[in-house]
Amino acid sequence: MKIYRIASQVSISIDKYIESLKGRMQEMADLNAEHYSYLQQYTFDLGSTISSLSEVGYPYVVEIRSALESKDSDKIHNELMRIFGWYKENRDKISWSTINKAVRNINDYDDKLNNYDMQWTEDTISQEVQKLTDATMKNMQYIKSLIDNAIRAIPKWNNSPVNIEASVIDRDDPIEAEECATVEVLGGNSWGGEASFSFFKVGDKIEIDDILEAGDTDFFENQSTQSDYFNLIQVLRNPSAFSKPKVLTLYTARPSKDRALYLKGGKVPSNIFLTTSLDFAEGFAEEYGGNRDIWKVRIKDVYLILTMDSTDQKQYQVIGEGFVPVESIEFMGSSAK
Repeated sequence: MKIYRIASQVSISIDKYIESLKGRMQEMADLNAEHYSYLQQYTFDLGSTISSLSEVGYPYVVEIRSALESKDSDKIHNELMRIFGWYKENRDKISWSTINKAVRNINDYDDKLNNYDMQWTEDTISQEVQKLTDATMKNMQYIKSLIDNAIRAIPKWNNSPVNIEASVIDRDDPIEAEECATVEVLGGNSWGGEASFSFFKVGDKIEIDDILEAGDTDFFENQSTQSDYFNLIQVLRNPSAFSKPKVLTLYTARPSKDRALYLKGGKVPSNIFLTTSLDFAEGFAEEYGGNRDIWKVRIKDVYLILTMDSTDQKQYQVIGEGFVPVESIEFMGSSAK
């Protein structure tokens, strides 16, 4: 795999993107060549095209005939739009298959009138691949700069290598420079492979998705990699996460057998889930068989990873090594019967 090493700790890989880009470009070139070859032998039949439209009751055959006879592309395009509009209004009465052949004939005729040529040659493909590769590399370097800054803002970084893998172009994607990536925090892989998350750029904002669960041993073989993984996500989402942490008031339902642990106060185990909704915590306790205690926890957001953000509640998972400190913890009752 070709990896562009920008720094010793964070690397960028775009080989898979380039491979997918070349594949999509070749598909376009093949379609271009096939259509070009077809048009060399194509003869437009005005009569059958008009007849097929008349047979389905199309009301503007005089206008479309006039546009086609004029060989004026602008007029032909306008009439095609009128056909699409008419079909949209009448699709409960007619099927697309009844006018599809006529529409394709008109499009092919328009292409031939406009001297449709071989747009994708070996040279044009090479130039476009280079242009989009350069632009994608620039986008990946932007992501790298955000990650570099995030790592510098993390008080305890365990030197996990990070690789930024540019997303590939799928078959239905537009052919363009890539702004999205998979970010891998390396060094702690287990059965599931390398720990990673998805990075999206939406306008001027970034979004992070596909986040793993803390404590997932399929991906986290050691605690230091897990810590780096979640700390990196925290700071990418909120650059001041460590410098200006916020205290959140949340709720959780824990097994009553562990009550003594929580009554000690001062800390909670990592990997447990918390919610902003007391009702949800109480409902969770009831749904999962009772014998659970409800706790109100005030905890700094630096020890939390957001796992769900809906209109009625937010859910978090506690991240850290072993136990993490809390500002306070209050017993609110038990669901035990």
